[in-house]
Formats: sequence, structure tokens, C-alpha cells
Amino acid sequence: MVARVDRDDFIALTGTSLSTTIVDKLLEAADRAVNTETERLGNPSISESTLYDASMLFAKAMLADLCRLDGTFDVSTNGYSHKGNTESMITGYRDEAKSIIKNEARVNAVWLQKANR
Repeated sequence: MVARVDRDDFIALTGTSLSTTIVDKLLEAADRAVNTETERLGNPSISESTLYDASMLFAKAMLADLCRLDGTFDVSTNGYSHKGNTESMITGYRDEAKSIIKNEARVNAVWLQKANR
């Protein structure tokens, strides 16, 4: 399976120093999360850029969660400026990923309804 988010992009955008094996596993898990969301919505047509963005957000949530669990979480390297509730940041990334998938699915559904009239 080819990850939607390129490993080098993810490393560059997050500043993570995790091994490439771990990064690859995070990206694979993020893609599975995207697939779960699209399946839940009935597999609507979603653009590659939206799938990429959603996968990146899920991967960032997973990275933050991993760092929180192993004690290495550092707000300065995770692109988050609020010193506080790590869980809310993780939830925010996940919610944003789900939201962009759902919004595009809704827009495409409306477009298809209009096109089929």
C-alpha cells in the first residue's frame, strides 16, 4: 500500500525524528483512518488533495498521541502553540480530518443531485 502522505513530506512538516519504520506505520494507520471515514460515508468521491490533507491530520494526531504516551511530547516540535491540553490537540486534528472529508462528501453529493435533475 502506498501512503497518501509521503514520508519525507511528513518528516519535513512535523519535524519528527522518529525512525522511518515508525513514520511509515503512522502513515499507514492514518490512511486506514481516512478509509474508515470514507467507508462510513458510503465511499463518496473525494479529491486526492482532501484525502492527503485528512491523512496528514490523522498522522499528526497519531504522532502527538505517540509522543504523549512515550513522554517525548514537545509543543514546540508539534506545531502547536498552546501549552496545555494535549488531548484536545489530538482530538482537534482528528475532528478536522473527519470534517474535511465530510464537507467534501456533502458538496459532491449536492453536485450529483443537481446534475441528475
